[in-house]
Amino acid sequence: MARRRSRSRSRSRLRWIRRAGAGAAATASILGPAHIGGLPAGDPTLPRVVWSMNPSAEFADGRLTAKDDPGLLAISRLGVDELRWGASWAAADPTGRAAHGATPWDWKVLDGDVETAARAGLRWAPFVCYPPAAVSRTPFAPCGGPTTDHEGYARFTAALATRYGPGGAFWRDHPRLPQRPLRAVTVWNEPNLLSVWPTALGQQEMPEEYAALYARTRDAVRAAVGARVRVNFAPPAPVDDGRARASEYGEQLFVRRAVAALRGGPVDAFEQHPYIADVTADDPARHTLARVASFRAMLRQIGRGDVPMELSEIGVASSYAFLGDPAARPEANVRLSEDQRARYYREVIPALASSNCRIASISPLFFSAPPPNEIPSSPGEAGVAYLAQTFAIADAPGTLRPAGKEFRTAVAMARMGRTPPGSTRLCG
Repeated sequence: MARRRSRSRSRSRLRWIRRAGAGAAATASILGPAHIGGLPAGDPTLPRVVWSMNPSAEFADGRLTAKDDPGLLAISRLGVDELRWGASWAAADPTGRAAHGATPWDWKVLDGDVETAARAGLRWAPFVCYPPAAVSRTPFAPCGGPTTDHEGYARFTAALATRYGPGGAFWRDHPRLPQRPLRAVTVWNEPNLLSVWPTALGQQEMPEEYAALYARTRDAVRAAVGARVRVNFAPPAPVDDGRARASEYGEQLFVRRAVAALRGGPVDAFEQHPYIADVTADDPARHTLARVASFRAMLRQIGRGDVPMELSEIGVASSYAFLGDPAARPEANVRLSEDQRARYYREVIPALASSNCRIASISPLFFSAPPPNEIPSSPGEAGVAYLAQTFAIADAPGTLRPAGKEFRTAVAMARMGRTPPGSTRLCG
């Protein structure tokens, strides 16, 4: 009897999700993997999810140096395909001259990290940042500040794709390594924040300048390796258009303006960070599913509805707070238990994997990290600043927390074909 009632509730909630998913307000939670067997067949034209991970404690010293790092081994046992971390142009070209042929590239640092990841069976998913100081507008900004040398950045990204992509020199030089060539490169990270992409006097504003960099970089990568390595559009920081402060663009406004500046130019994939804002303790999954559905609806509106999405940072923290004036966003001060964080992964990951949103990859933030693992924002009006704490789904040695166990289960169910893409109508 209990099983019959459970199945009835499952079918009822799944029907509710599909109805709610008809627009940007799709915010319902999906059931956990145990109930996925009742889903209809998926759409074979939609991409299968590539599973990725944002490491943290594994990069405590800025490098993937330990070949037997227990965190990396634990990540590989999750069924994850990729590790997402930044590609430093300055590491391979400290002066910026190698990009123009004046000096040779120095791949030693990046080679070591790629080798370490490959030994754990993991592919690199790089977002390309950190230009040499000589060609950075603001070297101490996150991601190293926007570059003043767009051509040099494009050449570095093309060289990166050539070396570490399919058939690249790195893999030819390491034939005994597990062959894990690049699938994609991403042009920057969260460029809609003034702290990341400060605008220079007399220069284009953020969206238009970013669009010019993306177009030049994609052209360079295509000229070097063809379509074998995808060039992804940077994920904007998860800022609502209506709540954007003077120091930032809302994520959808940024994408709309940047895509308009491309004047019909192609985009291989759009990345998104659908998390942080509007978390509630009673339904922590709601904000992520709503942001994904809304982002896909926006892409359809601007004529990019068929372009894949990659969710390169996704997750839920143990606490959220606005520092400063408590009246500014009182609803944002939230604490979640480990069981509530586990529920988030139990509901969100199967919903996204089985959705019709054309999601090509999903990457939790973070795997393991030493406390406090805080993500602050820059102060806004009235001295208000945002603070989120403890996103990790594992402890630093790689021991899974409840959220990590739920993620592992969801990945396993997807790999068994129990959450076929297109079987849940989250995105219309």
